[in-house]
Order: sequence, then structure tokens, then C-alpha cells
Amino acid sequence: EARQIFVYRFPAAVYAFTVVADSVEPEVSVSGLVVYQLAETDRVIHADIELDVREAPIREWDFGIPSDYSVVSVTGASVADYIAGSTVTDGRRNLKVVFGQDVVGRQLVTLHLEKSEAAAAGNWVLQRIEFPNAKSVRGDIGIVSAPGFRVSVGQTELLVEKPLSYFPKPSAHLQQAFRIREPGWSATLQVEALERSVQSDVFHLYSLSQETVYGSALI
Repeated sequence: EARQIFVYRFPAAVYAFTVVADSVEPEVSVSGLVVYQLAETDRVIHADIELDVREAPIREWDFGIPSDYSVVSVTGASVADYIAGSTVTDGRRNLKVVFGQDVVGRQLVTLHLEKSEAAAAGNWVLQRIEFPNAKSVRGDIGIVSAPGFRVSVGQTELLVEKPLSYFPKPSAHLQQAFRIREPGWSATLQVEALERSVQSDVFHLYSLSQETVYGSALI
């Protein structure tokens, strides 16, 4: 199963040769499907990351995650463990995913990150997941909001807005969708709290008997 085989013929009993081995670096292309969720009591990031590993296998992979988000779970068919770093650099810390064996080809890793922050009106700056050792990065971003809040686009860079129907993963309450142009994208969204509107139909029933009046209402 060797990738390279060298065969030589020697014409005499005295001969010599030297073999030089160079380490082949793996090339990893990343395709991500990231959903940012504005919930009632927290902010959630769901990320389905597909790694396309070529040239050489890998045993582990590093992600750069927002420092104020906690890691809820890291799953995948080949994922054996993960290590979340504590050192913060430029608002991010390292998340090392360890595979159970050397992997090559397409590998799917699913990240679930959460931050405790109640939903409120104002600016919402999206914190991206970084891939320091990736050869190329592409993917889609979806914005999901809790009922009672409207999310609109404030300012984006290196993102392309796309119709919600074209988002690859159907999601309830999806309000915005983007395609990633470059890894260093940024986005600031506007969160607006909607006024509650409650309509009611009421049926009143009054009845009269000796010395007593009864009243009831069906709302």
C-alpha cells in the first residue's frame, strides 16, 4: 500500500545509496454550516464542520472559538476527545479535537457552543469560528431568533446575503442567511424587540335564579 516505490539494479557487489524522507504536510479544506441562535436566555452556535483532508492524514485539529462561549459538545464519527484551552488571544481560545485514529478524506465535526446572555434589543456582533491551519474556508451562516425578536442586517464584510430558501439546513425561525466569501468575515446585526399583540374573543354568560345572579366568561 506504499504510495512511492523505488527499484534499483546494482551491477557490482559494492554499491551504496541514501534515502532522504521529507514530511508531507496535510492539506485541509474546510466547509462549514454555522447557525447562530438568539435564544431567550443565551446565545448558541451550532456548527457542522466538514474537513477535507488530503496529501497526509491528521490525528488532531485546532479550532479558534470565541473565548466567552463554553463548549457544550464536540461530536463526530472519528472524534475521540477534545481539549478546550484556557489561554485567550484576541478574544479567542483554542479548541483541539482529537481523533481516534489517523484520518484522511472527508470528516464531519459538529460543535455546540453556548454563552449565557439574555435576548435584548441592540447590536449583535457575530463571533466567528476560526481555522488556523486550513488551506481554504467556505460555507454558509444562518441566523435564528427567538419569537418576539426581529434580526436585521447592520454591517457585514466578506459575506454575501442569500435567500432563506437556499440555506442548506432547514431551521425554524430562520431570519437571515449568508455565504462566506473569505475566512476573515465580520457581521454586526440589529436585534429589535417586537411589541406583543394579543387579540381575544370573549363570551359572557349571565344567568339569574332566585336570589342569585351567576356570571361566567369564556376567553
